[in-house]
Amino acid sequence: MDLIPITLKKIKHTKTYTCITLGPPEKSFAIYTESSVGLLLKETLTKTQPQRPQTHNLLLHSIKALQGKVLQSIIHDFDSGTYFGRLFLEQQLATQSHFLEIDCRPSDCILLSIATQTPLFCSPNVLEKSVLIHE
Repeated sequence: MDLIPITLKKIKHTKTYTCITLGPPEKSFAIYTESSVGLLLKETLTKTQPQRPQTHNLLLHSIKALQGKVLQSIIHDFDSGTYFGRLFLEQQLATQSHFLEIDCRPSDCILLSIATQTPLFCSPNVLEKSVLIHE
């Protein structure tokens, strides 16, 4: 499958929802998620340390403690108004590397990619099926 590199373009955060606009340079699509994700994205982008670890911090600490690292995240499908993501990890055990693919909410894929500065991709299928935004 050919993957398309995407970037975070805009975050619209309100009291009731967060709209995340992302895509390749020539196209944009939006993912709507709960309001708290917008706050987490702002904290992650500004490198603000929360008073207590958030869920994605716990996940990142767990991955590191298990000798793993995030390789990339992919938003791979869009069906009936729902986006689907996959998180790809590498775990180093002794002299062997193990590669893991984990089902993940796209909002978590975005957060983890930003936090780890790893690539974020989408499949061509996502761009074909989602409602594109013209800015």
